[in-house]
Amino acid sequence: MPPICVSIDLEMTSARAETQEAIEIAAIKFRGDQVLDTWTTLVRHQTTLPIETQVLTTIDPNALERATVFAQVADRLRTFVGDCPLVAH
Repeated sequence: MPPICVSIDLEMTSARAETQEAIEIAAIKFRGDQVLDTWTTLVRHQTTLPIETQVLTTIDPNALERATVFAQVADRLRTFVGDCPLVAH
């Protein structure tokens, strides 16, 4: 039987490393081709969200203002992942 894994997808404020911040984190727990659970959250950021990113992600900047900061989100993500191997892109 294949192991249970977690795949993580991040949406970032920009492609520039010096100004990059996560604005959305999504994770899916799966075994083979079977989805076992999903988790997603918006993340409040400190930089300006470029219009290009707004168009690409369709994330509303107003929703991000109400989102939780990464430090608080990290523990929830860690709990969701547990000891499962990660697959990220």
